[in-house]
Amino acid sequence: MTNYTNSKADADRSNKEIVRLIQRELELYHSWEGNQKVMFEVAEASFELDTKEVTDFVATSSTGEVYHIACRVRSFTDYRKESRGMCFASTYGDQFTIRCARDTGATSEYEKVLNGYDADGNKLDPDIADYFFHGFKGKDGKIGTYKIGRFDIFTKEVRPSIKSRQVLSVEECSFHYSSNLDQCEYKRCSIFENLPDSNGHRSRAIAFRWKDFPSEMVLASRTKRSMYDN
Repeated sequence: MTNYTNSKADADRSNKEIVRLIQRELELYHSWEGNQKVMFEVAEASFELDTKEVTDFVATSSTGEVYHIACRVRSFTDYRKESRGMCFASTYGDQFTIRCARDTGATSEYEKVLNGYDADGNKLDPDIADYFFHGFKGKDGKIGTYKIGRFDIFTKEVRPSIKSRQVLSVEECSFHYSSNLDQCEYKRCSIFENLPDSNGHRSRAIAFRWKDFPSEMVLASRTKRSMYDN
């Protein structure tokens, strides 16, 4: 098998697992919220939704509602670092990240989300993502821990924090921002540069800590017992 084929097979397996997890968590959340049993069908999003609306998966409920979900899965080493057979907490395990700048100048996910909601968390763009799935793989390569967050509450919290200089603005994330990245540490976020993609293009991501947001922003939170098993 070629490297591409291997990567595609890995991605397909991960996507099937993520679909199952999203389906389960949305059924639990919305059944509890409405005090009635709600079923969901989850599918991968179209190319247009993926590239324009920060949407990786689309969930359709048995009652007719449609929800768009963004997704980010990181490696086990981003969650826990190992030394001499022992696991230690990484600085990234309590974070979620959103791409905030591209060297091509293309609109980032951070900008799309902020533009997609008003100051009260109401949607301005009906197709923008509703939720975001942020997870880490376990040592066995499967999703080991994850949270699902709500973008409406995220944007309500971030907008005033940008004005009060606690969170970086979209402009400050751009590649025209000249300050040293290591010094771009705000009270409620930090910024880092990703490795170049297969085309050599660079991007930056903004990292937030879950604990800096209201608990109601988290729709679901789970860590599997097999997180550390090979």
